[in-house]
Amino acid sequence: MRRRLRRPTIRGRIVTLTVVPVLALMALWSFAMVSVTGDLRALIRVQGVYESFGTPVDTAVGQIQIERRIAAEYLGAGEKDGRATVAALTEQQRSTDRAVQAMRDAIGNRERRGDPPAVSGSPWTRWPTP
Repeated sequence: MRRRLRRPTIRGRIVTLTVVPVLALMALWSFAMVSVTGDLRALIRVQGVYESFGTPVDTAVGQIQIERRIAAEYLGAGEKDGRATVAALTEQQRSTDRAVQAMRDAIGNRERRGDPPAVSGSPWTRWPTP
């Protein structure tokens, strides 16, 4: 007995014609989402690095700029108003030293840098830590 195939119905043809483009669009959307989320993860990682290192560096640079301005003011003032400027410069030097020390601590902190822990015989132990 031979079995006879039925002719496809109009509904079957429409479903067949819509499945292929829908699957293609789903594949394209999946690829786009994977690439976008990868970029988003990289952006979040960069933001974390900036918060760990950029903020202390920005603070240190700002303090150095203020110290430079006060030093230029001191040099430009000459003899007049020298004591007040020296006191302001000394106080600013202390603030700058604190900011630079905080920056060095942030850079030297192994946990914040994300370095792997030191293991004997590991290639990560070739260079001394700062």
